[in-house]
Amino acid sequence: MKQFVIDSGPVRDGKIVVRGRDFHYLIRVRRYRVGSEFPVIDREGRHGVATVTVVADGECVLSLAAAAAETPTGAQPPSTELRLVQCLPKAKKMDTIVRQAAEAGVARVMPAVSRYCVSRPEEEAAASKVQRWRQIAREAVQQSGSATATEVDEARPLAAVVGAAADCDCRLFFHHLPLPERVRLHEAVPGASKIAFLIGPEGGLSEDETDMLLQNGWRPVYLGKNILRCETAPLYAAAAINIILEECRK
Repeated sequence: MKQFVIDSGPVRDGKIVVRGRDFHYLIRVRRYRVGSEFPVIDREGRHGVATVTVVADGECVLSLAAAAAETPTGAQPPSTELRLVQCLPKAKKMDTIVRQAAEAGVARVMPAVSRYCVSRPEEEAAASKVQRWRQIAREAVQQSGSATATEVDEARPLAAVVGAAADCDCRLFFHHLPLPERVRLHEAVPGASKIAFLIGPEGGLSEDETDMLLQNGWRPVYLGKNILRCETAPLYAAAAINIILEECRK
């Protein structure tokens, strides 16, 4: 574990009480004891150091302090926020997509239901899936040491998700065809504070959906001649964007 994601309850007077699965993980799996210290990150991406001060039956108390500059997680979160709009794929491919997005520093995963999505879970199943995705994202942030705490939204119709990303100053959708409106990443990405990028399902986006995206200010990016799987394309896109942003900072 590179860091622990604080997600157990409210912080009061610099302390937090940990119970349930998190208690089991810290005390039974990691074998932390009173006096143990480890890096933490909260849902807002703030880093710190936690010290175990109390271990009782089924719960422990952590004392929180700001991270020192030399701590492993002292790095600042990236200045550009990445949001992945992912049209739902088949089976458990979304598990892989969420994990890789969290490892790649994506701040928010926004699942969308588009016309050619095969996966259309019922309400009860959808609630269960989003909880699993959130747990997967949390574990990926803990293991990777990402400076970004990744959030996962509930799945919604594509039009609603597009509307929710309207505050992003750079909105891109990766397409398997070289559409005439396409842009180059190295021209679109630099200088943006929030970047939303969209990946379609196995069947791709319909013409109506493509038109809707264009009308709402989304710009297409051509993926090249190789057709990537829908679980490969998000990491491919996130990596390309991150590399360009990193090069621009140098």
